[in-house]
Amino acid sequence: MVVYLHRINDNGISPSLLKNLQTSQVVWAESDSDVVIATTMWAEVKLENGERREASLKTRLWEYAGQRMQSRALPTYIESAWQVVGD
Repeated sequence: MVVYLHRINDNGISPSLLKNLQTSQVVWAESDSDVVIATTMWAEVKLENGERREASLKTRLWEYAGQRMQSRALPTYIESAWQVVGD
């Protein structure tokens, strides 16, 4: 499993995340690893804004990870992080 963290309060996708996803496509093609985009900082945004940003993020990143991509919201830090890794 590959986990990328994204701050939901960011307006858009960072160039470094896109570059990492592009680079990682080669690795994913040769493995069975799932890709998890875990969104953080939910306490910093209104729920409807966060949900809209998360939907946009899924749409834009689908081309890189496709069927292997999962999206997870991490509203709290420790407990939510263990849920992502433990699944």
